[in-house]
Amino acid sequence: MKTVLLAFLLLSYYPAADAQITKTATRIIQPFVAKGCKALSLKTLMRLYQTSKLVKGTKILGKELGKMRLTALQRSSVYSWIAVTDGKIAEEEARTMFKSIGKIEGFAKTMRKITGANANVAKGHLTELRQAHHLKEIGFTLSEIGQVFKDPLKKGMTDIDLTFFRGLKKFAMEVKDYQPGAFPLDTIRKDADTLLEFCKASKCQPFFTFSVSPANFPEIIRELDKRGIKYLIGSPQDQATQIMAMTDLE
Repeated sequence: MKTVLLAFLLLSYYPAADAQITKTATRIIQPFVAKGCKALSLKTLMRLYQTSKLVKGTKILGKELGKMRLTALQRSSVYSWIAVTDGKIAEEEARTMFKSIGKIEGFAKTMRKITGANANVAKGHLTELRQAHHLKEIGFTLSEIGQVFKDPLKKGMTDIDLTFFRGLKKFAMEVKDYQPGAFPLDTIRKDADTLLEFCKASKCQPFFTFSVSPANFPEIIRELDKRGIKYLIGSPQDQATQIMAMTDLE
């Protein structure tokens, strides 16, 4: 018997509308089929959602999913469903990204961060996923989202937003999605140095990306230029196209 993970079952959940939930699930579940996954009951999904709303709920939920021994794809489904339910990502976009990059290492972890973050922080993580999606769609091979890296400069663990390939050439990207205004220069410097350390160890080309042009753009560009880090400004889709064009010329 074929089993699937009912990841988005409670999108339109109301306590007194179980029949409507089942009808809605029938309509929307197909794009989120995870082959070989054990089906989750309505009761289980509701419990997981309620857990996510507790104080430190995202951390508690992560431990709960770990005990359930779900696959990364199953966890991706659950976190995506919660993000949609909470209005942090549109259903159609969640479906598209789940299908495109749901199996990529780090997707579930990043979607988990989105579910537990405030609107501004969630927006930043969502930009990382959008960037990953557009890079894959345009022809790059994704390696990992949020790759863990032991940074000798910060003397601790950090993560690299995106790592990806074109052919045998590897790239690493720091994704910035700040509000318009002056960006924190000290943070830019530290993140740029971390990116360089990672690229030295991994033998890859570094990129910094910005959703909007910072008010202190000249100062930031000087810092990136002297480190040999290429930079891009624009939407994730535009940036993916720019990177493809840049690598065509190399």
